[in-house]
Amino acid sequence: MMDFLWASFLLLLWLFSYLLVRYFSLQRRRKHPTSTTSLGSLPSPPALPIIGHLHLLGPLMHRYLHRLSNRYGPLFHLRLGSLGSVVVASSASMAEEFLKTHELSFTSRPGVSGSEYSGDETGGFTLSPYGPYWKFLKKLSVTRLFSNKMLQQTVGIRREELLFFLDSLYRKSRAGEAADLGLALTALSNNVISRMLMSERCSGSANEAEKCREAVEEILEMTWKLNTLTTWGHFWGFDLFGYRKRLKVVHRTYKMLMERIMDDHERKEKQRREMGGGEVKENEDIMDILLRVSKDEEAEVKMNRDNVRVFITDIFTAGTETSSKALLWALSELINHPQIFQKAREEIESIVGKSRVVEESDIPNLPYLQAVVKETLRLHPVAPVIIRECSQDCRVMGVDILKGTKLFVNVWTIGRDAASWPEDPLEFRPERFLTMSGTDQNGGGGPIDIKGQHFQLLPFGRGRRMCLGYPLAIPVIQATLAATVQCFDWKPVGQPDPSRIKMEEKDGFTVSLAHPLHCIPVPHLNPTV
Repeated sequence: MMDFLWASFLLLLWLFSYLLVRYFSLQRRRKHPTSTTSLGSLPSPPALPIIGHLHLLGPLMHRYLHRLSNRYGPLFHLRLGSLGSVVVASSASMAEEFLKTHELSFTSRPGVSGSEYSGDETGGFTLSPYGPYWKFLKKLSVTRLFSNKMLQQTVGIRREELLFFLDSLYRKSRAGEAADLGLALTALSNNVISRMLMSERCSGSANEAEKCREAVEEILEMTWKLNTLTTWGHFWGFDLFGYRKRLKVVHRTYKMLMERIMDDHERKEKQRREMGGGEVKENEDIMDILLRVSKDEEAEVKMNRDNVRVFITDIFTAGTETSSKALLWALSELINHPQIFQKAREEIESIVGKSRVVEESDIPNLPYLQAVVKETLRLHPVAPVIIRECSQDCRVMGVDILKGTKLFVNVWTIGRDAASWPEDPLEFRPERFLTMSGTDQNGGGGPIDIKGQHFQLLPFGRGRRMCLGYPLAIPVIQATLAATVQCFDWKPVGQPDPSRIKMEEKDGFTVSLAHPLHCIPVPHLNPTV
């Protein structure tokens, strides 16, 4: 017993001494920096030993970073536990400096705790460093998986799922029942992605596509919790809460499910060839393409089955998270602003009429509807903070930034910055996008878009590391929002104020509404006509 107490005393004494030395060392460095252009020269709040500035942040990190930017300016420095040094950019000009002028130094993303259990050492498309493998996946995505040709080939899938979604709402309306719009929109996005990936619907059934979706959701949840803890220090590696253990189990389950689905695809392909079908590339899904690429001996980069599986996961999460949560924010804003809702409906009816449901091909003729989507993504970017890692020593704005330094670009703050949005930046006003113009990456002017060309609006990031699911997410968001506005009015239930949706946020890898959105759909146009 005495030995244990003595050992505990020595441990506490050592820890106290370490913290004391560390604290005074940091204070001395802060008062006498070795270089006037080091990170130490940037504005920075007072820090605590070991954890640095973690105590200044909270679950909704973008909001805490926003408060700090109000005090310390559009570019400041933090030290965040195990993440180390972090540079925070909170204005369009600073975002342009890092993501355009010095883009090649910030094309990598920091590693994520728990990714080692995926079985893919590359980290997949989302986490792999900027290099030959990442470039190969990017090229494959642009030229094959999300090319204009593929999006045209799959427009029928998106249309069928949209009509199925509208029909389910119409049946709810006839029964006078409220719909959980969060669940309904997630199911729509999941089914679109699942059919494009593996030719199977995943919602409302017990098939393997549905089990894969459930596994992916749990992987995201456990990974988020694990990374939130490990940021505070590596001692959380003891797995006190069992997140690592659970991640191992769910990754193993997911791998077995995906192996069966890939085997099934290969078996069908072999049967078709044996029956004299030859090599048919029309109407193939994304998994067919990836499996064929993995067997191509002449491919620029060799992919294995683990690579295919993790890449499928990246596509699943990028496509579903962006679309469903952005749609939920858009509908909430429209319900809270009935005049804007009515204006959007009048535009749709003037172009489409009242005899059919709006289609993707109608969207280019609906500028106000497009403005509603842009305004939603300005105020409610699903990924509010762009996170990068410096891959090489560089000098930005006269400041020396070392390799390994993290970069946070607070898109949420930029979307509310009066310097970029001079007229009522906190108000939901789609009309601003019909009159405002911005400067694109080539220095020319034009309407502000969401493709990463204008730095005051970056909901999908920009440049080489732009969101993988962007080409698919935009048509899904626009067409679905247009159809729900055209076909239904909405009566919220379960809200403190029946005429207004509570716009509180729930944290995670992506930001969504904190509370479920339940509404009774009231038919305006029968979607089954």
